Amino acid sequence: MERFRISSKQFSIIVAVFTIGTTILVTPGVVANRAKQDSWMVPLIGIGVGVLIILLYTSIAKLYPQKNFFETILYIFGKWLGTAVNIFLVIIFIITASQTIWYLGNFLKVQVLTEVPIYAIHIIYTVVVIYGARLGLETISRSAQFLFPTIIFLFILVTILIAPQSKLENLQPIFEYGLKPILSAAVVQISILCLPLIILLMIPSDWVEPATNYRKSFITGYIMGGAVMFITTLFCILVLGHKITAQSEFPTYLLAKKVNVLNFFQRMEPIIAIMWMISIFYRTSLYMNAALIGIYNVFNLKDYKYIVTPLGIFVLGLSLIAFPDTAYQYEWDSLTWISIVMTFGLLLPLLLIILGLLKKKKQSA
Repeated sequence: MERFRISSKQFSIIVAVFTIGTTILVTPGVVANRAKQDSWMVPLIGIGVGVLIILLYTSIAKLYPQKNFFETILYIFGKWLGTAVNIFLVIIFIITASQTIWYLGNFLKVQVLTEVPIYAIHIIYTVVVIYGARLGLETISRSAQFLFPTIIFLFILVTILIAPQSKLENLQPIFEYGLKPILSAAVVQISILCLPLIILLMIPSDWVEPATNYRKSFITGYIMGGAVMFITTLFCILVLGHKITAQSEFPTYLLAKKVNVLNFFQRMEPIIAIMWMISIFYRTSLYMNAALIGIYNVFNLKDYKYIVTPLGIFVLGLSLIAFPDTAYQYEWDSLTWISIVMTFGLLLPLLLIILGLLKKKKQSA
C-alpha cells in the first residue's frame, strides 16, 4: 500500500467528523428513549469511557507503528486466523458503509427531497463517496481540515440561536429513574460514538506527523466530537423535552426548526442538514477506505484503487436493502449493532493487546 502522511491536526479532525457522523441527528432520540431527562449525562459518560478505549486503541497502534490494523491482526493471529478475522471486519465495514448511505437517503427522502426517489439520492451520494475513495485518505483528510471550521461555525450558530428557548425544568427531576437507564443509554452511545473508531487504526501511527502526537490527536478529536454530541443532546432535552426527543426520528433537525429570533432568524434546519451531510460523507468514506484496505491486505493486491468502483456499486445495492423500515433500523442500532461492535471494537482489541505484548516479550527474551 502506498505510504502517505497526514498531520496530527488533520487526524484529530478526521476523528471528530467520524465521531459526529450519524450520531448528531439520530442518537439523541435513541438515548432519550432510555435515559429520559437525564440523557444529557450520557455523552459525558461516553466521553470518559471513550478516552479509556482510545488509550487501548492507540496502545495497539504503538506496538507496531508501521503496520495498519489489518496487518497487525495478520501478524499477531497468524495467516489463517488473521485472514478470517480480516474478512469478518471487511464484511462489517461494507455493511456499515451501506447503512450510513441508507441513513442519509432516508433522512433526505423524509425531510427534504420528498418527491425524489430514494435510489436517486443513494446513487448521487455513492458516486461522491466513490470519488473520495479513489482520491485516497490523504486527500480526504485535507478536505476535512478545510470543511471542519464550517461545520463548527454552523453548529455554534444554531446553538446560540436556540439557547433562548431552553427550559431548565425539562432537566428535572434529576435521577428520577436511577442510574440504570443512564448506563443502559451510555452503552448504546458508546457503541455508536466510540467503538467504531477502531477503523482509524487502518492509518499506521507512524504515518501521522509528528507520530509523538498520535495519541493526543486521537483523544482531542474524540473529545471535540463528544462535546458536539453533549451540547446537541443537552439542547434537545432543554428545548424539546425528553418525550418529544425520544419520539422524533430526527430530533436535532426538529430542534433547528424551533429557532425563532425576532421573527427574522427562523427555521435553521438546513444548517443541521448541511452539517450532517458533510460529516456523514466522511464517516461513509472512512468505512469504504477501511473495507478497501482490508480487501487489499486479504488478497495481497498490488493496488486497491481499481476495485473502488465495483465495491461502491455493491455498497450502493446493499444500501437500498439495508433496512426494510425505520423500526428495523432502530432495533438494529439499539440491540444487534451493540453485539457486533462489542466484538470487533472491544473484545478484538483486548485480545490483540494481550497477545501482542506477549509476542513482544517473547521476542525480547
